[in-house]
Amino acid sequence: MTRTFGVVSTLAFLLLTSCGQSPAKPVSATARFVEGTSAGYHSTGKVSLFGDSLIIPVEGSVVSLSLPGLEPEWKYDAPTDKGWQCVYVGTASNNIVCVFQSMAGDLTVHLDGKGREISKNQNEKMGSLPKTYSGKIYRVEGESVFVGEKRFPVPLSLPMIEINGGNIYTVTVEGEIQARNESGDLLWGAKLISRTNNLKAFSWGVFALCENETIALDQATGSVLWSRPVRATCQPVELGGKMIIAYDKGLMALDRKGDMVYAVDLGCQPIFISAALDGVAAICTGKLIVTDLKLTKISEFVAPDGANQVEFFPGGMVVSGYSQRVFVAE
Repeated sequence: MTRTFGVVSTLAFLLLTSCGQSPAKPVSATARFVEGTSAGYHSTGKVSLFGDSLIIPVEGSVVSLSLPGLEPEWKYDAPTDKGWQCVYVGTASNNIVCVFQSMAGDLTVHLDGKGREISKNQNEKMGSLPKTYSGKIYRVEGESVFVGEKRFPVPLSLPMIEINGGNIYTVTVEGEIQARNESGDLLWGAKLISRTNNLKAFSWGVFALCENETIALDQATGSVLWSRPVRATCQPVELGGKMIIAYDKGLMALDRKGDMVYAVDLGCQPIFISAALDGVAAICTGKLIVTDLKLTKISEFVAPDGANQVEFFPGGMVVSGYSQRVFVAE
């Protein structure tokens, strides 16, 4: 069920922004930011950007807020019969993908940009959270990988999946990282000694984020390119052709050979990082810290309680977790 609200205020906001307003500012980390509006939605999963909107999973619902004003646009409510809780929102092509979970399994719902239901599908088993890439949705569930509506078999796998350049990466329960094409053909397998906690793939390499090290694998062969004794505290990002890793005290930038190029001690452990073209924003305990390309700290703000995510949008940043707060570029 979708409910649209805030029509008058949203219309007024659109009229104001369309009358002589300067064009949208670029996505930038080096701008001068000031604190903007706030909202009080306790997110039950990571938020997602969809055009000029912020999509938030909130218990059994999905809420859309405008950016940068954080004005309510619409709300979708899942059926109430099975206690569904939204754990994922993402985008695929021009649709919004939502995953709800309960003891009954998974409920995947596709919405249009106005929050109207396009389709939904219930699965009695819970798999990985989806990944979207080039407009397609990918999931791994036990012994199956799903690419949109297609399915192919894999060995029993952990609930993690990564995609880049047409390759699909999964990890078997025995610890082997496997690469496949979209037809399900095995390209290679790499068995690591260290346990893989997560995967990240860029156009120039696949990275196993392990308990006490980060391992780079060749995308074509799966051979180990390099290993560094660094435990990533969250998903790395790519910035200027380098991989930015968050570790227990700060951030470091590694080049494609695994050599450290830049590093910064933030005095806290980042739990989420996000990249613009010219810098990085990091969420630490109680802090939002922004750096430039060389990881030089530019600005620092007090983050809202429970903040666990930051995303750049044209003209600002938005922080989410127990609540939302916008920081606007002047």
